[in-house]
Amino acid sequence: MSESVKTTPNATASQMHTFTRKSAAQTRRYARKIPRKPLQ
Repeated sequence: MSESVKTTPNATASQMHTFTRKSAAQTRRYARKIPRKPLQ
């Protein structure tokens, strides 16, 4: 994975985007599991 990032500069942005989407999905799932006031 690191190699592809080094070879293609665009891969980093793509990876970051994927990671952000994954993180958001996980947060949403976690928030649904444990009901609590959303922090702003």
